[in-house]
Parts: sequence; structure tokens; C-alpha cells
Amino acid sequence: MKETLNSTNCLNCGAELTGPICAQCGQKKALPISVKQLFKNFWTQLLELDFRVFHTIKMLAISPGLLPKNYIEGRRQPYTNPFKLLFFVSTFYFLVLTFFDVSASFSPEDKETSKAVGAFLNYLIYLFLAPTALFLSWIFKSEKYNWSECYVTVCYWWSGYLLIGSILAIALQFYDQYFAMTRVVVGLLYILFAINQMFSLNIIALILKTLVFYISYYLSTFLVMGIVITLAYLIQFKPLMIAMPK
Repeated sequence: MKETLNSTNCLNCGAELTGPICAQCGQKKALPISVKQLFKNFWTQLLELDFRVFHTIKMLAISPGLLPKNYIEGRRQPYTNPFKLLFFVSTFYFLVLTFFDVSASFSPEDKETSKAVGAFLNYLIYLFLAPTALFLSWIFKSEKYNWSECYVTVCYWWSGYLLIGSILAIALQFYDQYFAMTRVVVGLLYILFAINQMFSLNIIALILKTLVFYISYYLSTFLVMGIVITLAYLIQFKPLMIAMPK
């Protein structure tokens, strides 16, 4: 893959590169994904107007395994930046839950707690996915994807996951007691579909690795939430303290 990224041709359209930007399609010369490159110009990219989001969402729906693979391999021009996409999708998800008054918790008694946690979703989702990406790189270590590449992958996949959650929240607005479990099950099937597309495993390996990876996300979430809420109590940050049982 690194040899591909060193190509003198544009990885998006195939035209010969004569500078840092392809004269044919406008894509910048693709660089290997690293931690430094991952977060460079983050806010600039976040605030740019981007109509590629519709094509990116379409790819998340029909080819969620191909999308991150294309991005990692340098074909990036057709797609919205994964961090920008996740930010907007997570914001949309939270607005849908708030507008339709749908609880993401498993019990009605936890509805207020769920709302308190949900209010910080936009800020914490990136933290949840950091250890999740580490799990992904370990589970599929034979594929030799580094952490940064796996982080791009999970940002795309969880954008799709939250879009599914948004659709389910609207569909189940009058039956929100079924929302949390339905989201977990449908989300699992979506991640299984994405992993199968990206890694082409046999059925047993596919199911086992998908389950391990999916569970790792929830473990990461509980770990990060536990750390954040504990720190909130230590510094007496009241908005997050209400998310913790008294």
C-alpha cells in the first residue's frame, strides 16, 4: 500500500501528477495516514462547505467496507473527511433524539441520565473511538493497518452507525422502549456487513471477529465515560456529574 501512495499518478483519477495537487480532479497528493497528518488542519476541514457528504453517505449505506479502504489507499477526493462527517452526523443524531424525545438507554428510569450523557456525545465520540481503533488494528493485525488508518475506518463506520440510529429513532419514536436494543442489533449487523466488505473473511471468523470488535467499542465507551465522569466529580464539573448515579 505504501508503494501505491508513492505513485507519481493521482490515486483518485490516475492522471500524472505535476505538482502537489492533481490538475485533472483537484485531489491533493495522497500521503500515508499518520497521527500528525490525521489531525492537521482539522478545524479548517471541519468548517469547509462540503457537498461530497451525500456521496459519502451513499457509500456508507452500500459499501461501508470499501469507503475507508479507498480513503486509506489514497482515493480521497470523492469523500467527506471522516472527522467532519462524524461531527455532523453525531450532531444530527443528538438533535433527532432530542426532538423526538427518544431515550438511548435500556430502561425508562435512565432517560434523564441518557439525555445528560447524550449532550456530550459530540465531544466524547472521538475519545470512544480512539481505543476502539486500537482494538480494530489488533483484531485484524494481519492486514497491517496502523492505528491512524483504523481510526479513519471506525470514524466512517460510526458515522453510518449513528445515521442508522437516527433513522431508527424516527421510526420508533412512539415505541422508544425498543430503540436501544434495536439500535444495538441493527448496528451489529451493519458493522458485520462493513467488516465483511473490507476484510473478506470466512463466515466463522467474520462472526467471531465482529462480535469481539463490537464488544470492544462498548468496553471503550464505558472506560472513557468512567474516566471522564470521575474527572468531572474531581473538578466538580456539574453538567457531567448528573450523568452519574447519586
